[in-house]
Amino acid sequence: RSAIGNTSKPGRYEVLSENPYLIIDAAHNASGVEAFGKTFDNTDSRYLSGKGKLTLITGFMKDKECDRMVDIITEYFGNYDPIIIATEPESERALGAEELKDKLSLNGLKVYALPNTEKAYEMAKNLGHKVTLCMGSIYLIGDIKYYFEKKGW
Repeated sequence: RSAIGNTSKPGRYEVLSENPYLIIDAAHNASGVEAFGKTFDNTDSRYLSGKGKLTLITGFMKDKECDRMVDIITEYFGNYDPIIIATEPESERALGAEELKDKLSLNGLKVYALPNTEKAYEMAKNLGHKVTLCMGSIYLIGDIKYYFEKKGW
């Protein structure tokens, strides 16, 4: 019981900072995005009172269920009136930031496209929202964790 209680899964709903919140998750497919949304709803959504204080950095591979993931993002996070930063994981398979922005914008979300993940991290940090979530490709999550360790939050 002790071992299980102390087990962690890096990159799976990993809280890197609590003040302000920075949470990363390798939600790189539809079921992962849905699990991330449910977990946020059941745990850390309490830190948001109303709208406009949530940033979401996201990026996926183009061979994933991107349209379904966009719908799930809208379902779970749209009510918070988030600022979304669409970016591109470091891979030839990455969905372009502009294409992801277009998909998310069709659902009425406010989205910025920054292909460079380091610039996406900096933008989110400078927004200074109470909660920043980063989810998507494992490559993206690894980069965000690297920038966190290098630059702080």
